[in-house]
Amino acid sequence: MTVTLAPITVPLLGLISIAMATPLRQTLFSMFIPRCMNKVDEEFSEERTKLLSTITGGSVLDVGSGGGAYFRYFSKADRVVAVEPQEIVYPKLNEAAKQNGLVDSSKDFSIVGDLKDVEGTFDHVVFGNVLCEVPNVDEALQQVDKLLAPGGRVYFSEHIGRPTGTWIRLFQDWYNPLHCHMTLGCNCNRDSLDKIRSMKNWDVVSWKYEHFQVCMGPFVMGLAVKKD
Repeated sequence: MTVTLAPITVPLLGLISIAMATPLRQTLFSMFIPRCMNKVDEEFSEERTKLLSTITGGSVLDVGSGGGAYFRYFSKADRVVAVEPQEIVYPKLNEAAKQNGLVDSSKDFSIVGDLKDVEGTFDHVVFGNVLCEVPNVDEALQQVDKLLAPGGRVYFSEHIGRPTGTWIRLFQDWYNPLHCHMTLGCNCNRDSLDKIRSMKNWDVVSWKYEHFQVCMGPFVMGLAVKKD
């Protein structure tokens, strides 16, 4: 059974767009985004648990942390840096970090607002539904590559656009400006998987999930390993 959000979200988001033009914008974001990310986490909990089971130490860079949905997979990490530009969700991130044991004397947890503010190297990087929002996907991937240690792993879970030239992609390209405005920066027509595969020093394996869609675009999940 395919779960597509387009028939519901297109008219609903049209109404939400009015609210998004008011001072309620940030408040709605802090309520809506964490709940959406938790819903996605529930849907793919089994897959994520398997893929992230290798995080048994070392450092983790969580890009686009939202409400901290991934924190439960980082309990065995030594260092976790959460990258999240929306400061309004920081209280939720700190609370999620405490609930998942990331804040104690033996661990290092911090939050930064931009990838450019991150220092050091990392053994694990997580892209959790964030490449749809970054200003430039290529630039974000290159920044992460510089921060990733040789042999380091990049876990990704993203929704993507349909192939260029298809009627669904034409709709996504037409609808995207409105969708982006209503969701505070989420683009429904990104070719994120192709961008990840284009990284020359990454070995990439991925899976596509048609049963769970955003604006008629499928979810993809996978793992990339940086060559030594």
